[in-house]
Amino acid sequence: MAEVKKGVSAKQKKFVEMLLNYNFNEDNNFYYDCGIDENTFYKWLKNDEFEKYMEEAVAIHITGENPKVIKSLIEQCVKGNSTALKIYFDLKNKEKKSSSKNYVTISDDIPAKK
Repeated sequence: MAEVKKGVSAKQKKFVEMLLNYNFNEDNNFYYDCGIDENTFYKWLKNDEFEKYMEEAVAIHITGENPKVIKSLIEQCVKGNSTALKIYFDLKNKEKKSSSKNYVTISDDIPAKK
C-alpha cells in the first residue's frame, strides 16, 4: 500500500485553483490539462490535509459566487420566471425558519407565591 504524504504540495494547490476556475465542456480533459491522471487525484484525496484544503477552497469560492447567483435569480424573478420565483420564496421561507431558531423562548413555569 502506498504511503500517504502529509501536507499540500504546490501542484495540489494549483490543481485546486484550476478546478475552481476551469471551463468544463465535453471537448476537454480536466486531468490532462492539470498535468495529472485521474488516479493521482484519487490518491491525493487520501491525504486528509489535501482534502481539507480543497473543501475550504471550494467553500470560499462558492461563497464568493453567491452574490452573482442571487442577482441572476432576482433578474429572472423580475422577468416573471415562475421557477425562479418559487426558488426565491422557498429560500426566503427557509431563511425565516432558520432565523427563528435563534430566539430564546421564555416560559413562565414558576408557580406564583401564595
